Amino acid sequence: FGSDSQGRDVFTTLILAIPPTLRVGLIAGVVSVVIGLALGCELVRRGMKVAILDKQGVGAGASPVAGGMLAPVSEASVEHPQLLDFAIHNLQLYGDWIARLQRETGRRVDFRTDGTVFVALTRDDEQDLEHLHSLHEKRSLRSQFITAERLLELEPYLSPRSLCGLLVETDLHVDPRYLVQALAQQFEQSGGVL
Repeated sequence: FGSDSQGRDVFTTLILAIPPTLRVGLIAGVVSVVIGLALGCELVRRGMKVAILDKQGVGAGASPVAGGMLAPVSEASVEHPQLLDFAIHNLQLYGDWIARLQRETGRRVDFRTDGTVFVALTRDDEQDLEHLHSLHEKRSLRSQFITAERLLELEPYLSPRSLCGLLVETDLHVDPRYLVQALAQQFEQSGGVL
C-alpha cells in the first residue's frame, strides 16, 4: 500500500487518524469486504484488537461478484493525475502483498499478471483505442496497440471480425472470492475476530 505526503504508509496514516484512546481498544468494522479485511489484518499486525462485524457474513456483499481488476492504467483518468500516480505506485506493491498473504495462509488467490486487452470491433472503437493509447503515451504509461492477428493469438475466441486491440500489460487481476477467503483466514490467524 502507498504512502502519504509525509512518507507514512496508508495504514499508519489511518491509525493516526483514530483518537489515541481508541487505538488501544477495540476497532469494529462494519463489513468484511476486501478493504475492510485488509485493513483489519494490518491493524491486528500492528498490535490492535480488531473485530469485523458483517451481518451478511464474510464477503457476502459485493465481493463475490466484483471484477477483481487492478487496472489504473486502463482506467487512467487525465483529470486526476495524482490519483493515477498513487494507484500505479500501489499496484507495484500489490504483488508482494499478495505473495505474503498466500505464503501466510497457504491459499491461492488466482492473482494474474497477464494484463488487459481492449478490443475494437468497429472503426469508432478503433478511434477510441487510438485516443486511449495517445493518453497513455502522454503520461508515459505502457500500452501497446496490437493488430487483429496478434489480438486473436492472445484471445483466440474473439470474433474474427475484431479490427485491432490495445494491450495494457501492467494491469493485474485477482479473484475477489479467493482473496476474501484468504484475508478472512489471515485476519483470524492473526488474532482478529470475525
